[in-house]
Amino acid sequence: MGKITSITSKKDLKVLQRTMNKKDADDKYFLDTNRPTESFNRLYSSETGLIKDITSLSWPEIIEGANKNLIQESCVGQEKTIMIGDTSYDVVLIGVNHDDKVSGGKVNTTWQLKNLYNTTYPMNSSITNSGGYGATEMHKTTLASIFNQIQEDVRNAIKPVIKKASRDSGSPTIVETNCNLFLLSEIEILGSIEYSASGEGTQYTYWQQHNNNNDRSKRFQNNPTHYQFWRERSPFGSSSLSFCVVSNSGVASVTNANDSDGVSFAFCI
Repeated sequence: MGKITSITSKKDLKVLQRTMNKKDADDKYFLDTNRPTESFNRLYSSETGLIKDITSLSWPEIIEGANKNLIQESCVGQEKTIMIGDTSYDVVLIGVNHDDKVSGGKVNTTWQLKNLYNTTYPMNSSITNSGGYGATEMHKTTLASIFNQIQEDVRNAIKPVIKKASRDSGSPTIVETNCNLFLLSEIEILGSIEYSASGEGTQYTYWQQHNNNNDRSKRFQNNPTHYQFWRERSPFGSSSLSFCVVSNSGVASVTNANDSDGVSFAFCI
């Protein structure tokens, strides 16, 4: 039998599957065989049975691959763009099989705005972190409104996940919140606790790879020369007035809950 070097038909696909001894390949390893040959060859890694690169893929292809848990950790750090309203934003893949779905199990991919949303927001209109992240206007109103503006195919593919944060300042109680869009916690970014409580997750692979002040410094999508403090979901452990942030120089800090700061939310597919 000759070696198959490209897929030009379903017959070639079946030959390759038998050669690789993947009995369950149709369901577990391969995308829609009616998809054009070019897409299949770009998506598939014959060595791992997983998607090896997403930079040239469309969102429908990425969504299909993620729904079948095919995107591998080597894709972390690769970037795409999404439309939010009339504005294009860069997003970066920060984690693979990291977050817990509300429906159970791990979600394949977690994405974050590479730069800041073009509008700053407070966590609350009043100066309090009482109730923690799930009680904030940021979670209940601001991110809910932004979610509704995300391009339809991506919005419809976003999986609700469970995110953890302290109930409020000084509280050892961790509260779980179901989220479509969410802010990262201090430890998910820095990998350590400076001002927050323990139990708010683990560091994402992307932030393990970019664990330095320069990479944590974020600027606005529409103003690349202006760096801004950006918000985390973590309440400040020593004050009922504040939440944790990353400063404009990339270090751990805190600001009052009613201060307007940058937003770099995340979502899962």
